[in-house]
Amino acid sequence: MLPSFVWLYWALHQTPKDGTSILPQNIDRARIRGLEARIGYAPGNWRVQSNLSLIDPRNDSSRHVTNNGNLLARRPQCSMRIDLDHRIGGYTTTDLRASYHFARHWSCALRLANAFNRHYETIRYYNQPGRRYFLTLHYRPKVNLHGW
Repeated sequence: MLPSFVWLYWALHQTPKDGTSILPQNIDRARIRGLEARIGYAPGNWRVQSNLSLIDPRNDSSRHVTNNGNLLARRPQCSMRIDLDHRIGGYTTTDLRASYHFARHWSCALRLANAFNRHYETIRYYNQPGRRYFLTLHYRPKVNLHGW
């Protein structure tokens, strides 16, 4: 039986004002401020976890004066999630990840899956891969869709 434990995670967020965001975008600038919290409890083979997000997603556009300061569409100001998981079987693997942003639009990431080369089966007679290494190179240019 696994020991019981409790964890708490929280984060404050603010997006940059220079218009960089995840595509697609239809305004030139937005500002999202907020608080996210996560708490969990894991008694034995069970895990209960809850996430709460309270954000203030605002249009910060200088081009669209009438919409400046309005809430962004399709962005909830409050969201909550509750997860209940039960661990089945008897295997645990350790995965490690690291990333490095080395230039303006470039980054690389290294991932080590099943770091201790653990032998396990998710289904009887269906072996899973051993230790694996992944190296990823990312190029993310800033894209301006306002000229379309």
